[in-house]
Amino acid sequence: MKKIEELIQSFVKSAQYIDENYISGDVNEHNKHAKNIIKITEHLDKRSILDRLKPLLNHPTNYVRLIAAYHLLSIDEESAKKVYKEIISKNIPFMSFNAKISLDQWEENKNNAQ
Repeated sequence: MKKIEELIQSFVKSAQYIDENYISGDVNEHNKHAKNIIKITEHLDKRSILDRLKPLLNHPTNYVRLIAAYHLLSIDEESAKKVYKEIISKNIPFMSFNAKISLDQWEENKNNAQ
């Protein structure tokens, strides 16, 4: 159990780094943190415990909320979409635009699957 909590804290730290350095950060450092997030979410998904990210939908850091919502769309679509819409409405440079594109793609893929 403790390992999962440590993974989630590492997820948060990486997402916070990206949030704070979204536009002007070191590309290599950004990529390191992005890879860490991917590694953690893959691990949680393999163990069928990706839902452990749900509390992060209410995190005070925008990117933590956004990246958690991205990984939770298929588990809790309503809550994840709410986060996307809130991020979009804040008009955060690049992040809101990326959130809009991601949400639009989700909707398009969902409609194509029907």
